[in-house]
Amino acid sequence: MLNQNPNNISYGYYNIPQSHAARALQTKPLRSFRKYDAIAAVFCLLLGFLFTHYVLFRPNGYATSAYYLLLLLSEAFYLRKSGYQIKPGQVIQGAVICLFALSFSLTESPKLHKLSFLFLTAALAWWIFSVTHGHSFVTRYFGFHLPAAMLTHPIEELGAAPQAIANSIREPKRAAITKTICIGLAASLPLTILVGFLLSSADANIGNIFYRITDSLSVYLREYLFQFALGIPVGFWLFGSWYAASHPQKHALQSDAVCIQNLKALELFPRTGILTAITPICILYLLYLGLQANYIYSAFVGQLPQSMTYSAYARRGFFELCAISVINLAVILVLTVCSKKEPGKRHAALKGYSIFLCLCTLFMLASAFAKMAMYINAYGLTQKRLYATWFMVLLAVIFVLILLRQFMQFSTAPIIVTVSTILLAALFLIRPDALIAEYNLTRWEQGTLKSSDLNSLLVLSDDSYVVILQHREQIDEWEWETIEGSIRMRVQHLQDVPEDSWNLSSQRLIALYEEQCNAKE
Repeated sequence: MLNQNPNNISYGYYNIPQSHAARALQTKPLRSFRKYDAIAAVFCLLLGFLFTHYVLFRPNGYATSAYYLLLLLSEAFYLRKSGYQIKPGQVIQGAVICLFALSFSLTESPKLHKLSFLFLTAALAWWIFSVTHGHSFVTRYFGFHLPAAMLTHPIEELGAAPQAIANSIREPKRAAITKTICIGLAASLPLTILVGFLLSSADANIGNIFYRITDSLSVYLREYLFQFALGIPVGFWLFGSWYAASHPQKHALQSDAVCIQNLKALELFPRTGILTAITPICILYLLYLGLQANYIYSAFVGQLPQSMTYSAYARRGFFELCAISVINLAVILVLTVCSKKEPGKRHAALKGYSIFLCLCTLFMLASAFAKMAMYINAYGLTQKRLYATWFMVLLAVIFVLILLRQFMQFSTAPIIVTVSTILLAALFLIRPDALIAEYNLTRWEQGTLKSSDLNSLLVLSDDSYVVILQHREQIDEWEWETIEGSIRMRVQHLQDVPEDSWNLSSQRLIALYEEQCNAKE
């Protein structure tokens, strides 16, 4: 006899408490799939393999750009198939993603490729959720929403791809078709091998083609199998992201009210305790600024302190100041977020400390920037100097926004994302390696830089090589002889391995070098 207790659910001879059953349903919610989900899941596995091949292991300019464009178009097609309309604001987001995807084709710089990879990973993960949740841009609480779009929701649906494929195969009609196809392929394999062997024996050209195919498979098969295996979890993550985004009722981004509650939950420390802990740091900053006033002032007026070289002056404390700026940013966040606040009251002390830290940090950044300008003026540009300057500008913008936030109310997340995107796009447009080579060689030709230091330019990307060739006429013959071998070897490599030249910089390098060689003849 079945248990009639309304608090229990009975299955045959077993009685399961309803609370346990409800908890099981909550932890393992049922998934419902549409007819195209299985096809999308298989396609995501292919995208996962292409990601490991053309992004992780062999980033090859045009192919990598094409991959990201294909990924964006695939997301758009899946969303349209799921009944979502892409609004003008989301079209602009997609256009920005396309521009950053093209960066792999415009330059050969590995550093820019890594930055583009980080941006595109976050942008593509957010774009699909912004479409399904109706956001034209980033949200006010983007710091909560982006991790959910990139990690939480896709990880919760990692099992969606294999389940969608398995459910599709289990359908009677598709199962029969799949079984028939597998049997047909298995039966035709021996006959195909036999026919191929006979054709290769009958015709030498066909034999050479078959030999190249089998030789390529024997060389690259292990590599491709490894990349495909590594791409499986990537494909699962991709489809999990698509599936979660297309079910906003199940994977809704946190509302503003919930985000505010989460921020309130972070208010763990008494305000007095935090202010007391920060006070010694502020006193230390005052002492530093007072004792080092003349030393710091030298940077702003472009004067070198006595008994110091430019390199020692610029390097001394530069990276430490940058580290202090990042620490101050964390301190301000803790001060703002983690201190207990009383509703309806203005916390003048918190605001005052935040303003003081922002002003100190901006002053330190200005000092570091001035010292770096002196260093660059004396010794020219390098990658470290250029990227460090760019990072200081980004930090300065963030601290200016935090400072303004103390006097007026506005949402900082959209502004920070916009400014960061613009600065990153500017970095791609100037092509750092080309700018470094152009700056150093131009100043050397003008006599304001002691050495061209061509050997340091040869360790950069093909963007730098192109600029060197453009300044060929101004380089002395004896110096050109020492670097021409490196350029010739680079061009030879690009010609021997064509996929490494699938970008505009490398193509320009090959064309310029061949043009100069032909001019000599």
